[in-house]
Amino acid sequence: MKTCKDHMEDGFLVSRVRDHDEQAFRELYHKYYHAVYGFGMSLVKSSTIAEEIVQEVFMQVWLHCESLDPKLSFKSYILTITRNKSLDFLRKAGNNEVLRKEIFYTGTYVHNQTSDYVDDADYEEWKNKAIASLSPKRRRIFEMSRKEGMSYEDIARELGISTNTVKVQMSKALRNIRIFLEVNTDLTFTLIFLLYSIIGM
Repeated sequence: MKTCKDHMEDGFLVSRVRDHDEQAFRELYHKYYHAVYGFGMSLVKSSTIAEEIVQEVFMQVWLHCESLDPKLSFKSYILTITRNKSLDFLRKAGNNEVLRKEIFYTGTYVHNQTSDYVDDADYEEWKNKAIASLSPKRRRIFEMSRKEGMSYEDIARELGISTNTVKVQMSKALRNIRIFLEVNTDLTFTLIFLLYSIIGM
């Protein structure tokens, strides 16, 4: 049962996420990963699709973090997103005879796209291309954060800019990378790269 303390803790984390605080996002991700995955799995009956839904749910949270309301239940919010994305998938599957048979009759779903099995070489190649597509200033900030593990405060101090500027540039860098990958790769790869960039997995 969700306690008042849990709600207050979530509200505090959500407030930080609204300000693009990545550590707060990681905490919410790890706290609710299993709830989102389990709910998605109960609807789509596929571990592969449930995992993709988890990625999509939390990516939506991050990309639209400024619209989050700390006063509302974060768990209810993400489970609502999970339900909607699961139902969207099932509606699409309902129009596909193969998917319909796999899901509704056998309860399994075999995803035949080879992109679901991205090997390390492909991942590194597209990751580097996506980062290289950034403007020099934005790429430098992104690499200082991701490759060098520097905090936003340290980056701002070294580059002589404000912490807020660093946050804005990082947000734009992730958006630029997402667009680059959406154009050049499949959705699964895009979500894996961006989500892992945020949660540090």
